[in-house]
Formats: sequence, structure tokens, C-alpha cells
Amino acid sequence: MRNQSLRFTSLSIFLSLVSLPVFAQTPAYHLEFSNGTSGWVILVNDSPKPIEAFSAKATCGATTTTPTYDALEFSGGGTSHPAVKGLQPSVIQPGQRFFALVNLAPQPSGCAWQGKVAGVIYADGTYDGEESAVRDLQARRAGIAAALQYWNNVQLLGHEQTVSANGPNHAETLSQDDLAKTWTYTCRDQPSVCAYWSGRRKVDQDVALGMKHNAQLGPYLDRWSAKFEADIAFKTLEPIFPSPITERDANSTFSTAR
Repeated sequence: MRNQSLRFTSLSIFLSLVSLPVFAQTPAYHLEFSNGTSGWVILVNDSPKPIEAFSAKATCGATTTTPTYDALEFSGGGTSHPAVKGLQPSVIQPGQRFFALVNLAPQPSGCAWQGKVAGVIYADGTYDGEESAVRDLQARRAGIAAALQYWNNVQLLGHEQTVSANGPNHAETLSQDDLAKTWTYTCRDQPSVCAYWSGRRKVDQDVALGMKHNAQLGPYLDRWSAKFEADIAFKTLEPIFPSPITERDANSTFSTAR
């Protein structure tokens, strides 16, 4: 009788273990906050693979924010942060604690911020998390790539070319044109479209600012474009999550300034 009882107990434990839900397993990444329940958002890469981009969700009472980061959002190989000495690698390495430029302040209610990673893009072109989150990350990348291509095509910028007198105004007009496509209703109903135009606006804003200060933007954008051309993940995910806006759409139906 005792042996039967032991067998039954062992079987019950086994069934309990194999029926554990997937979310109970150890994740390959997680969020932390620099002050425990508030402060800088930190992504900890617990996986053996480098992470290029991530999207997260943080809530505290009725307040919600969506921190994101992407190594392709700038041309360099490192990123600075006020809480980190020196540069952080732009691609989040295995075991790294990466400080994002999002600082969550303590709330009047005294609630504790709770964070969850919605999706990540690994450097090898694989991804994890919610497909909708990864789709939006890829859409923003597509917008950045399209804007870089646009500025190369119009040939306003180059190593030995002079920016025309209306260059800054044109870039600023494009930036405002992009912003008009990221209103609340668009982001609510078509989040990937919103992400695409926010990506284009990132480039157009950088170009407008650089032109106003007479910066040599040709080499800067060349480095940024080369970073995209060498990126395995962006190319791998293009057919899986195609751009929500075609270049024809961007230059006609959806745009008045281009």
C-alpha cells in the first residue's frame, strides 16, 4: 500500500511539473529599474545571443509607458548614458545590463513600477516575444532605412556637395510631415504604420538639426546606411515582417512634402 502511495505521489509531482505554463520558465531577458521600483529602465540580457532591439511595457497604477531601444537608430557602435561610465555597446551582449534612456519617476500614489519585455530582435535575425511588438520594431527600422535612402537619392548631402539654401527647411518640413502621420488614432489603429513614420521622422529630425548647424552630414549618413547594409537581422526579418508602407506610398499617397 505504501509503495502504491509513493508511486501516486511521484506521478502527481511529475504531472505538476510537466504541466507548468511556459511563462513560468526562466526568460532569456528581463527588465530592472535602477532604484528598484523606479528609475532608469535596464534590460538584462540573460540569453547567449546579442540583442539588437527590444520593446517593453512598464506600468505603475493607471500609468503605462512603452520603452523601446534599437541599435540601428544611430550610426555609431556605442551609446552614452548618464548612469554609465563610458559607452555602452550598441548591441546588447549576453550578460549585459543595458541602461535605456527612459527614466521612470516615482508616482504620487506610491505604486511600484512593473516591467515586462514585449519583444526582442537578436543579432542573428531570430526574435522572441509578441509578434506584434517585433513587427513594430521592424516597421520602425524600415522607416529609418527608407529615410536614409531618400536623403541619398535627393543628393542634398555628400562628401563634397554643398547643401542648398532651402535644405534645413525641407528637412524640417519632412519631419513635420512624418509627425502628422503618428497621431493617436494612427498609433492606436495601425501601430506598425505609426512605427514606420516615427522611424522616418528620426532621420529627418537628425538631418534638419545637422543642416541648421552646417554639419558634415554626408559621412554621418554614409556610416548609418552602411550599418543597415551590414545588419543580418534587418535583412532576415524583411520578408517576415515587410514594411507597412511602400516607397511609392511614401512618395505619393501618404506624403505631401516628398
